Amino acid sequence: MERRPLKSSALVSKGFNAFTKQMEVEFPDGTIGSFQDVTQEDSQWFDEQESAGKALWAFRRAGYTFEKGER
Repeated sequence: MERRPLKSSALVSKGFNAFTKQMEVEFPDGTIGSFQDVTQEDSQWFDEQESAGKALWAFRRAGYTFEKGER
């Protein structure tokens, strides 16, 4: 999945696959995390937020399944 750079101290990049409904985020330490069953609208909402870090926590509080992978 292609990820685009973010201007954030909490996240380096973010990608979204509309076909699989998976959204990936890259952390500064190189770790990749993914959210499952994300809608196109919610991915767009994430992109529009001023703070990617706050948007990340909003997704986690909203109940999206999150898996943090390896570097």
